[in-house]
Amino acid sequence: MSVLRAGRARKWTALPVALAAGLALVGPVTAHASTPNADPGPLELANAALSRTAATEGMVLLENQGDALPMATSGNVALFGVGAYKTVKGGTGSGAVNNRYTVTVRQGLDNAGYAVTTSPAYWSAMTSAYDAKYGNSGGSLFGPAIDYSSVEQQLTADTVKPTAPTDTAIYVVSRNAGEGADRKSGPGDYLLTDTEKNDIALIGQTYRRVVVVLNVGGIVDTSFSKEINASVQDPSGGPAVDSLLLMSQPGQEAGNALAAVLNGTVDPSGRLTDTWASKYSYYPASATFGANDGNTATEPYNEGIYVGYRYFDSFYKTINPTDPASVVNYPFGYGLSYTTFKINVQTVQADAKTVSVRAKVTNTGTRSGKEVVQVYYSAPRTGIDKPYQELAAYGKTDELAPDQSQTLTLSYDTTQMASYNPGRSANVLDAGTYAVRVGDSSRNTHVAARLELRSPVVTEKMNSELADQSPGTELTSSPDNFFTYPGEAKELATAPRQLLTPPPSPPRTTGPHTSRTLPLRPRRRTRPSTAAPSPRPLPTSTRRSRTTGTAPGRRTRPSPVKRCNP
Repeated sequence: MSVLRAGRARKWTALPVALAAGLALVGPVTAHASTPNADPGPLELANAALSRTAATEGMVLLENQGDALPMATSGNVALFGVGAYKTVKGGTGSGAVNNRYTVTVRQGLDNAGYAVTTSPAYWSAMTSAYDAKYGNSGGSLFGPAIDYSSVEQQLTADTVKPTAPTDTAIYVVSRNAGEGADRKSGPGDYLLTDTEKNDIALIGQTYRRVVVVLNVGGIVDTSFSKEINASVQDPSGGPAVDSLLLMSQPGQEAGNALAAVLNGTVDPSGRLTDTWASKYSYYPASATFGANDGNTATEPYNEGIYVGYRYFDSFYKTINPTDPASVVNYPFGYGLSYTTFKINVQTVQADAKTVSVRAKVTNTGTRSGKEVVQVYYSAPRTGIDKPYQELAAYGKTDELAPDQSQTLTLSYDTTQMASYNPGRSANVLDAGTYAVRVGDSSRNTHVAARLELRSPVVTEKMNSELADQSPGTELTSSPDNFFTYPGEAKELATAPRQLLTPPPSPPRTTGPHTSRTLPLRPRRRTRPSTAAPSPRPLPTSTRRSRTTGTAPGRRTRPSPVKRCNP
């Protein structure tokens, strides 16, 4: 075995050396679209329509003060930001695709019939700066991505003014990343630059309705909007920044999709797949990720299972003890709509195989829209350490007109609530009470049922094939520090209770070639880069029943249902 491992190690060591030598000889690799047919065929047209639909379904409305959105379906609009000119469709490296075209934000507004009234002096200076530095390049296939902020132009009292009357302005912040280079926590990447913040502040003082669009592939700072609103006001005395919309990196139909969401042709129904904290330092691995600790060779997983919402919910009172509520700007699963909804849980049924939640969703607002119902569970802490809650299932409604309702059935495997116990080399459903929570984000749920399991049950037995390579220390939580909300204790005490019938215990696997044998720890543990492909909204379905999903990254039994990143 040792000879085999050594040989495989030499093979994988040689690959990056050869690749690096090849890149050194040929220079950066740039991908280009190519097709012998000048006219798109029926399949390509259908795929473009699908791309546009997926893009609109995935955009997340983060802020909308004074109902600044949706904006009028026609008229004048001022447009700023490098991303309006060179809109980012997707990541670099393996995140890049060859496509016939990419509709920019400006092109999308033009196509929708808007008249862009941006000062020619600003637009010309910004586009010329980009073209001079990057030309038509989309960035190298591997290596640093384009720094869009580096070519942004400082607005002045003259260049911020529209060429025709309008009270609406849009500013597009763009970022990109991919293979070959980690993201950075400073200005120009996670943070906005001074030029970007000053431009947004000046725009906010000039226009009554200001929308900041985030054309980004990962989490960025969003506290800038609160800081700007605390320092300046719009001409009517209102907030300088009214709306914040996460466009993400939505593919070739980007501009057309954005215009449809901005003017309300499509209701924003995407939901966050990450927790957006108010400071980068609040993330549990912020100090050690990548080069932050001066060590890029080793990435210890000291946070253990406490990644994303599991960390922020479980360590709620300790991250910033003086003001716990200020730590998270936008929680996992969060997203606004142009309308409002009411979620009424009708039944929760559980047996040894499945937990099913039936929830009636009613549009209580004045516009058509879609809602995403999310189901979480809190496991008892009678065995190993566990987080406050974990995502179990979710589903998106059809488009509902005002006063229209739809009932969703959201189901997940009962064994999904088991946790991996290293001491037993098994997934175990610990005895105690499992609280089933239903809501529209990780920070807005209510207890719908209590499932009682009288004795622990092993749901899957495994063999330990490798020595434990866990870090010397890992985070562990305490219920005393968990997130809570008014009325939670009463809900936990009074929610309907069901006795959970335990699933049968499986036979122990006996060898390394059986499909159910899993190692205790992977041989090599690597942390996903923050330069990963762009975040997508919660994968959802308009099916009326058995719409399911689960979150990875926890000690749990692998599930056949679709996965959702925390």
